[in-house]
Amino acid sequence: MSSSSSCAKPEFRIGESVSGFEVIKKIGSGGFGAVYKVQKDGIEFALKTEFIDDESDDTLKNEVHMLRLMQWSPSFCRLYTAKRLPWQNQKVNIMVMTLCTRPVSRLRRMMPDRHFTKSTAARLSLQLLEALRDLHISGIIHRDVKASNCGWHAPTRRILLFDLGFSRKYLEIDPITTKMRHRAARKDPGFMGTSKYCSVFAHDENEQGRRDDLWAWLYSTVEFFLGTLPWSDEEKSVRVSNMKKKVGRKLFFKCPREFALMYEHIRQLKYDSSPDYQMMTNLFKQMFIRLDIEDSDPLDFEQGSIFYDEYFVSQTDSEKELNSDLGTSDELESHHNKRSEVVTIGSKTDSSETENKLGRIPDLPLASIGQSIV
Repeated sequence: MSSSSSCAKPEFRIGESVSGFEVIKKIGSGGFGAVYKVQKDGIEFALKTEFIDDESDDTLKNEVHMLRLMQWSPSFCRLYTAKRLPWQNQKVNIMVMTLCTRPVSRLRRMMPDRHFTKSTAARLSLQLLEALRDLHISGIIHRDVKASNCGWHAPTRRILLFDLGFSRKYLEIDPITTKMRHRAARKDPGFMGTSKYCSVFAHDENEQGRRDDLWAWLYSTVEFFLGTLPWSDEEKSVRVSNMKKKVGRKLFFKCPREFALMYEHIRQLKYDSSPDYQMMTNLFKQMFIRLDIEDSDPLDFEQGSIFYDEYFVSQTDSEKELNSDLGTSDELESHHNKRSEVVTIGSKTDSSETENKLGRIPDLPLASIGQSIV
């Protein structure tokens, strides 16, 4: 463990004003910072921090840059402000963004047997695929796809993909033709991601591309359906990798049959291959018809679901459970060259009425106070 992660970091106090946002509560923490629920003019947001020192590498700076590029997509948090501030003899990067209801991983663990129904699992899987499609269209790969990096946004009924600190642009401009081209693979990029969900190529510390995001998506969605993965209890990365190499189509035995077809497509992709998102989307449409899945039906954690009153109605108790899970779940352990990083955690969301108030502050300046970090 680095000295940075072992030393106590300054924290914002409840009621404190940070660049005009009032701190309500701390909802997550990691090696270099924390996440807070904050409010401004009655609207709640998530404020993410990263304290800068010799050990830090400005992960949040990269996340802000990538999130700015994704503001066109409905599958990503809206970014309201980002800046660097002096704080208690240190420097801190902050970003303020959409506050999600809960992380999808937490919603899954709240279900009986820790998995969603087929209807909910299938719809969430498609939404996460759509988020990755939008990210990849923008020339970016995520490199740490998992359910704990997705939040449910109740007002829009969408998964929002966040934690873009590990993201990387996979396209570059060819200096000769001036056209965009796929970046060449680096010789030794190191490990990036989470052992439980990453591809076998990531395990081997190879350069990651779009296919690797889709492998992580595939493992995450299988967990939506089954509640576990064959290697969930395995701690050694090399054994997890070996199990992934051996499992094959057996992994999808209890999933809708369309997933085996998507697996075959992903299995054939090379580092710089372009995934066929339309083909996979069509398989989902086929699945929805075959299983009689309607998008208007309540999801497992929405009011009207048979699970809602018993498992999801008590947000206070659930938030306590969520906070007690921080730093212990293997879903929350992301590594960059074996080093833990900050994890963004959602909290209970504002109402749809509050969401509509966002028009009151349509364009908060991104560098109105302090030094812009991007």
